[in-house]
Amino acid sequence: RIRPRTEEKKLELILKIDSPIEEMPCDEKQIMIVIAQILDNAVKFTESGMIRITVSQTDQEAVIQIEDTGRGIDEINIGRIFNKLGQLEDNIDQARGLGLGLPLCHLIVHAHSGRLLVNSELGRGSMFTVGLPRNLLATTASPDIAEVAAG
Repeated sequence: RIRPRTEEKKLELILKIDSPIEEMPCDEKQIMIVIAQILDNAVKFTESGMIRITVSQTDQEAVIQIEDTGRGIDEINIGRIFNKLGQLEDNIDQARGLGLGLPLCHLIVHAHSGRLLVNSELGRGSMFTVGLPRNLLATTASPDIAEVAAG
């Protein structure tokens, strides 16, 4: 789903796997929703440049970073993006949703005892980092990041 949209906008889609994510305890479908939502936003708000997905892991966590060269988010609005109905005022003209995507992502990641961070600079782009602990007692699954990006 993402690749055709990046090709249509002539965005470079980069997948960098520093270390593949081994099987880990998580709800794979929920984590795929998180990744798909962040990628969807990256495509929606990036007009030129690239979107990079980096996958790595440590002994403690799996880390997925999604970085774009989009419009970015100013410091004032960074704190609002994980709030329900938290679409940013300057994005209303481009909004095609209810503003529930990132708050839902935040809830899913925290339900997995993980972390969802954002670094952004207005006019330069954003980087979202999803960190998921590798030691939870749950069903074992491994999110296929390449599948979401290619789909």
